[in-house]
Amino acid sequence: MPASEHDQSALLREIVNLERRLSTLERSIVFRALRKAGIAANFLKRSAGKALLASPLHRIVRGAFQARQQKPYARWLEAHRQSDPLRGRSILSAEAPVSFSIIVPTRSPHPEWFRLAVESVTSQTWPNWQLCVSLDGGIPSAIRNWLNDLAKADGRIAVAEAGPPGGISSALNRGVAIARGDFLAFLDHDDLLESTALAHMAEVLSRQAADLIYTDEDLIDGAGAPLRPNFKPGWSPELLRSCMYMGHLIAARRDLALAAGSFDPAFDGSQDFDLALRLIDQGANVAHVPRVLYHWRAHEDSTAQSAAAKPYAAPAGKRTLEASLRRRGVPAEVENADRPNTFRVRIHSEPRAVSLIIPSRTPAYLKKCLRGLRGKTTQTDPVELVVVHHKSDTATDAEMLRISEEHRARVVSFTGPFDFARMMNEGAGAATGELLVFLNDDVEPKTADWLANLISPLAQPDVGVTGARLLYPNGTIQHAGIVLGMGDATGHAGRFLFDSAWWPWINNTRDVSAVTGACLATPKGLFETLNGFDLRFRNNYNDVDYCLRAREAGFRVVFSNDAVLIHHEGLTRGGGTTAAERLEFFRRWGHLLDRCDPFFSPHLKQDEDLSLEGVP
Repeated sequence: MPASEHDQSALLREIVNLERRLSTLERSIVFRALRKAGIAANFLKRSAGKALLASPLHRIVRGAFQARQQKPYARWLEAHRQSDPLRGRSILSAEAPVSFSIIVPTRSPHPEWFRLAVESVTSQTWPNWQLCVSLDGGIPSAIRNWLNDLAKADGRIAVAEAGPPGGISSALNRGVAIARGDFLAFLDHDDLLESTALAHMAEVLSRQAADLIYTDEDLIDGAGAPLRPNFKPGWSPELLRSCMYMGHLIAARRDLALAAGSFDPAFDGSQDFDLALRLIDQGANVAHVPRVLYHWRAHEDSTAQSAAAKPYAAPAGKRTLEASLRRRGVPAEVENADRPNTFRVRIHSEPRAVSLIIPSRTPAYLKKCLRGLRGKTTQTDPVELVVVHHKSDTATDAEMLRISEEHRARVVSFTGPFDFARMMNEGAGAATGELLVFLNDDVEPKTADWLANLISPLAQPDVGVTGARLLYPNGTIQHAGIVLGMGDATGHAGRFLFDSAWWPWINNTRDVSAVTGACLATPKGLFETLNGFDLRFRNNYNDVDYCLRAREAGFRVVFSNDAVLIHHEGLTRGGGTTAAERLEFFRRWGHLLDRCDPFFSPHLKQDEDLSLEGVP
């Protein structure tokens, strides 16, 4: 054996020995007691904060929390600006082939805020821009004269005079009519662009063919001070069906927007959502710029501060989504979700037989799991229970069989050391359902519609895997999608949290890189095509590996926020990964682990508590 191989082998043996010693420590009574105490203290702290936010003191508490969030974010934003690679760079017109027309509709503007909005365009480092101000009545003569003077001094500034009284879409369309740029971008008259906003979008467009592009944003107060960021994931069709997460800044290819009919006044209040969906329904390519390039001013007349500022926005958003589903021929029902301006889509599909595959060796866990499934599963499609019985001893085996028969479950016997991948593959081989749902025996449904919500996204031909929202018994998150690059190569974003101020998407149905095998649904045909779970990942990474292979084959992986179950994690076996499994996983998927998960933000730490990167 060459010296290098000998060294690697010795190093691997040392890692395995250290893991064994660490595992012994972690399973000790003292360590487990300390861990439970720490989790309990964390829960009490977070639940107390949640209770205060729901109490009559919520305004005071929310204000204190936002103030605490504002200071670290302000420091982060300044550092973010200083490290901007395009900051201070002089760009010549000849180097700027992509042109942008920024449409600014305005009616009765706040004079100072409007002046700052216009200056944020004229100070762009990207020179190939056009500012199209669309007047919509109620414009003071001083502002009108100032605009006209600007237009005379700079040919890139154009003013569309007010037409017949109309809503926001009419004003936007007047701005679009005088636009000549390759892309149409949109700026509210009281908001601000970062000086490098267009340069960053142009840089992404130089590398990626896109018809619709969006950026991260933040909220600012009346004085322009930063309040909090709104970091966004990469392109997620499923998240866009939950809410208009693209927000600001968005830019659309002008010729496609014109061909689509620009803005439809029937959807005023949700006009940008409607345009984005119409473009995407026609096959538009989407790109994301993960930088804070738009500053959204929070004030009493803005939905940045309160959804009540525009009560017509949510109904318009619902109609917008319904129209998109009709265009696509998707039979579905749209409901308002728990939070303002968010939605729940329930897709109606032909009946499909479902097989629930549950590995188990403990009668008490299996009994509780099967009772929960029978008692809290409202599903019109045929449901088959498949228990993969991990044999242990005669008395236990008899009880396992009795429980399985009581619940009319098909039984697949398995002997040997615990091997999740092999057990699941054998269970899938015995299953007769068109859809396979893999479940741990330590989960129980929280809502009766969990299964319907879990399999609903699979009605879309491009969705290959779905996963559920798993909660600990105390109500905190155990699983809301898996992020690549966290912890031992993968992590559960938001574990032990109720929600996240820095990453609010954990409470939305959305595309993710992977979901946990504790509750994972997939078509049986796809499972067979991909040869099931890889047996090289016996107990860890098999679920993530399967999801990544499904994505590699062109299918999407969706986290269904409305499929909710309680997960008593760790009841079945101990946690932790092994060196051999990690090494194999890095060998196969290291090229993905070396960069930020496309459905996560590079501005957040690679840990499960979702904190801001670079801020102590």
